[in-house]
Amino acid sequence: MHRKADTYSLKLTTKQARLAKEQKWRARIIATMGILTFIGIILCGYGHAAVSTDLLISGDATISAPGASFTSQYMQDMTATECADAAPYTTSKMIDKRDGKSYWVTKFNDGRCWMTQNLALELSRSNPLTPELSDVSSNWIPEADTYDSITTATRPAKINGTRSWYFKDETGGPYVSVGVNPGACAPKQSSLEGCVDVSVIKAAGRKPSDDPNFWNKNGQDLAYNDTEYDTHFEAGVYYQFNAATAGTGYAMASNQDAPSSICPKNWGLPSKDDTLNFSAAESSLILTVTDGAPYYFAQLGKIYSGTNQLWQVGNGISYHWTKTIQSKGNQVYYIDGQPDRWLASAGGMLVVNNVRCVFYGEEE
Repeated sequence: MHRKADTYSLKLTTKQARLAKEQKWRARIIATMGILTFIGIILCGYGHAAVSTDLLISGDATISAPGASFTSQYMQDMTATECADAAPYTTSKMIDKRDGKSYWVTKFNDGRCWMTQNLALELSRSNPLTPELSDVSSNWIPEADTYDSITTATRPAKINGTRSWYFKDETGGPYVSVGVNPGACAPKQSSLEGCVDVSVIKAAGRKPSDDPNFWNKNGQDLAYNDTEYDTHFEAGVYYQFNAATAGTGYAMASNQDAPSSICPKNWGLPSKDDTLNFSAAESSLILTVTDGAPYYFAQLGKIYSGTNQLWQVGNGISYHWTKTIQSKGNQVYYIDGQPDRWLASAGGMLVVNNVRCVFYGEEE
């Protein structure tokens, strides 16, 4: 069951509240440090050079380790051995060959490599997804190109629809969550424009940072400064479930996994079991923080069922699809990330959520 905010604040969370939350994190992190092992992470750009660094998770807790990175530059080129051999928390920015966009990827204690920012692949009827580069068995096209706003004409009207939405500012740049525990945006927005300076900021005038520790170095508070922003917090594209599964999810039987997705080749949507395994493997930290390092499940809301309304931005919850159907043609499990819990909840297929891909390994 989703937690609802008592009110929708039109102001950013106060500094005092953020400081109180940091104190709570410090106490929890320090209590769990005894079971944490030394881990590796990278300061990387497109060159993937390994650099010695510290991974700051929360408050005063610091885990020092030699730098580490994945060797592949492109997501589609990652190998099972590469992911398996990587130490937990190895991090690199990798490129999706389909559109040249790059994403942070991190190895976690569940043994899998996950995207740690939202997928921003814009779907197009003139550019089908192919098995050569995508997680599909045959060429697939959506019912419509990705929209830039929610209107009566573009809203998610069909439960088996394959629509998607990518909200951009006037310069064509992405919207970015303001950071951890953002202020709650008033409901019924037609785009993220109505949430600016409350839950999100515009990337306009700022460059995307290639520093995986940007948020930590920026005081574990805001996801941006005057010149840069942390790409972990980009809103990405919002997809209907049947779009996220490349047209295969709606027809699947209850308790089955959709066989395809819009993720890069060799990647896919996580299953319900993947989500629960991830939660168990990361239990020492996942109950402390989900919207900050090292997970970055930013609170960017969802598009409400059958309406032209974007809801619950900065409302304490993140929404990301899994590929597991709870009941055929109706309910599907999704990742319900909150600052103090992590669930695979069941929700309607008509709601529109974000996507995170997980690496499954190259085909034999």
